[in-house]
Amino acid sequence: MLVTLPHLLKDWPVEGTLCSHYKAVSEAHNAWVKDSGFFSPKQTYALLKLDATLLCSMLYPGCDEVMLRLLSDLFAVSFLFDDHFESSKAEDVLEQTKAFGRAYSDPDSSLLDPANPLLKVTQDLAIAMRKKAPEAFPTLAVTWDTWMRGICEEALFHAAKKQFDVTFDEFIEHRLRTAAGEWAVGAVLLQCKFPENLLDHPVIAKMRYEAALLAAIANDVYSFNIEQSRGHGGNMVIISMKQYSFDAQEGVGPHRRV
Repeated sequence: MLVTLPHLLKDWPVEGTLCSHYKAVSEAHNAWVKDSGFFSPKQTYALLKLDATLLCSMLYPGCDEVMLRLLSDLFAVSFLFDDHFESSKAEDVLEQTKAFGRAYSDPDSSLLDPANPLLKVTQDLAIAMRKKAPEAFPTLAVTWDTWMRGICEEALFHAAKKQFDVTFDEFIEHRLRTAAGEWAVGAVLLQCKFPENLLDHPVIAKMRYEAALLAAIANDVYSFNIEQSRGHGGNMVIISMKQYSFDAQEGVGPHRRV
């Protein structure tokens, strides 16, 4: 059985509140995934199973319909990066991430390609977030740049096959830069309306770090089945299984050691 995020969420010992726009946005997003022509049949199947709108509506239950749709579409766009790693040279990944980095960090740039609908999703999301919380957007832009640099690092990491010769602790530090955890946490803080000067307070900074770490771990636990089927090796569960000699069910079961 393909374990999907909705299954994992239903098992959590917490109650999730879905955004009121969930159903309508989910239908529109899923139709876009199926009809856009951007995704292969395999990717389309996986994305529909993932239900990005469910995840986004639980993380951001107070966001409006436009924002929820943009976040859902961005989730699908970022999903393309994984397959891109498998078939592209590191230099090509670098060029792609430069474009996506600019689309978010500088959405008014004249250098953006208006004909690229995937960049348009990113650009529109940046403009919407900047309008919603102009005081917090600079922090979001920095974390987005960190993620884009992390994607480049990930491409080089896999090109050199370093995932087969790394300790668990080393890989955690790597995933903190590559799993988009900081940006996801920043997007949550955007909903909280924290004053910009409070985000770097030692206590808040520590909480942001721990939350980004948790996001990275959750990402790898969730994607374990896909990564294992690819023989990818670059996954916390796979690396911890190898280093600490326990099986997959113990690693991702009810009493997770990861």
